[in-house]
Amino acid sequence: MEDLLRFRVRKWASRKLLEQLHLRVTQPRPLLKDPVAAMASDWLARHFDMQVVVILRHPAAVVASLLRLGWVVSPDTWTTQPQLLDDWLSDYADALTQPDLPLLHRQAYSWLAVYTVLHGFIQHHPDWIVVRHEDLAHAPLTAFEDLYTRLDIPFTSAIASQIKKHTDTENPAAAPGNAATALKRDSRALVDAWRDKFSADDLHTIHTITAPIADLYYPTDW
Repeated sequence: MEDLLRFRVRKWASRKLLEQLHLRVTQPRPLLKDPVAAMASDWLARHFDMQVVVILRHPAAVVASLLRLGWVVSPDTWTTQPQLLDDWLSDYADALTQPDLPLLHRQAYSWLAVYTVLHGFIQHHPDWIVVRHEDLAHAPLTAFEDLYTRLDIPFTSAIASQIKKHTDTENPAAAPGNAATALKRDSRALVDAWRDKFSADDLHTIHTITAPIADLYYPTDW
């Protein structure tokens, strides 16, 4: 992590050597974007004095993405971390570690687990910036300009142009070829894409499971 934050290059023969050296000179503040590291955000902030931006996303949208990609968090993820269960997730431990839990339920509980921990971190770090993915997607230029201002990063015309290019309505809403990532999307259409993926009963199930945290950030968006 120290190497990453200092733009150190471990392999001098790396094809990205020049790119990394250029970043080190022109962009002295590195960006770490890693959804998988959400539960490490408190540690990262304390050990590396990071400015943390928490981007929340609607539980149904996350569940839809997990199902589309076939990504499943197995019970072993939780059973091998007893301290995590004891400290943060004791109310949901039985469901998280149940081996025969229906897939839709498991994905919803995975959202609840991650966001339960994140919500706890947010309460302990009032300086963290918390934004909803949906708000960024609905009004990209306005929302990102505000975010840049809060992070004390100049919001230039070149940055605005890149944001527009990556969120424009001419881009596809769905990831081409079912790719895990697609940088250029119609952000406004993407926000509600999950609504066509579930039945009313499925949405009720997701909402019921995630409500303890979801209703704090998405009280009416169902």
